[in-house]
Amino acid sequence: MPDPAVYAWALTLSAFVSAVVLVVAKLTIRSRSQAAGVTVGVVAVTASMLAGYWAMKVNLSWPPVTGLSRFLTILLPATIVVELAAGFVGIQSKTAWRLRAAMCSILSPIILQGSVYLNGAATDGAWTASTITVAFAIGFGLSLAGLLSMQRLTERSVPTSVSFSLAMAIFSAGIATMLGGYINGGAAAFPIAAALAASAIIVTILSGELSSSGRGIVHGTVGIGSVSLFCLLCIARFFGNVSSVSALMILLAPHLCWLSEHPKFKPQTRWKITLFRLVGVAIPLGVVLLFAAIEFNLKMAPLLVVSWRES
Repeated sequence: MPDPAVYAWALTLSAFVSAVVLVVAKLTIRSRSQAAGVTVGVVAVTASMLAGYWAMKVNLSWPPVTGLSRFLTILLPATIVVELAAGFVGIQSKTAWRLRAAMCSILSPIILQGSVYLNGAATDGAWTASTITVAFAIGFGLSLAGLLSMQRLTERSVPTSVSFSLAMAIFSAGIATMLGGYINGGAAAFPIAAALAASAIIVTILSGELSSSGRGIVHGTVGIGSVSLFCLLCIARFFGNVSSVSALMILLAPHLCWLSEHPKFKPQTRWKITLFRLVGVAIPLGVVLLFAAIEFNLKMAPLLVVSWRES
């Protein structure tokens, strides 16, 4: 059974480490360039995630044999390297987006490598060659479009709200995956969500989210968060019994932040923009978790009754 105390400790430690790294960087690094901000943001999130996974005692074997282990040992480190490189060559440069596109093209194939979908028999639900091609193309399009959308929105007002929205979606993906029965797959989302949320808070307090370095920090964290959300939802959909509709709703929820940029809806102050965005994101996430909890109770209630009668 999952231990809530362990997850609470991992969330707390991840947030604390992210805050410490950002505060130390603020006090010691003189450069206030966007490139320096991206480096600081990526380092803070990386250290935060490592602390969180250490607190949860995550054991990773090599070579990785599951989609989750391949995400943690291959795709997540590769995403970190890509975002670091993007900070040096220019966040929105063509080179940076070529690197991101190459990264997005391998997400689905690596997560699904060795799975029944690719290597199983037809009677086990294995995909045909054409289905594999279409699935990988859809995965590439969704991951790259999502990353582009989040990075572009970070250039607008209140960029830290983008990090918050991604943190909410990642945390919700984790809960939904756990309710679907994949405990470890869901728990893997918690350190990432804590890292993004903590970095957004500290950037708002210390650096100023509209400064060059502040935006750089947010860009670095948003890049990691967007790719992580897609990968975690792939794991949830194909290995965690989360439905396609629920996974898609969680994936698209952060993009509702764009509604605040429409002239008809756009609030006039930063805190109103933040509130408008976070409430808009929370509504579909809440609906997904509500139905996931109902389905979980319907499946587990009979088992709990039997266990109670036998005890």
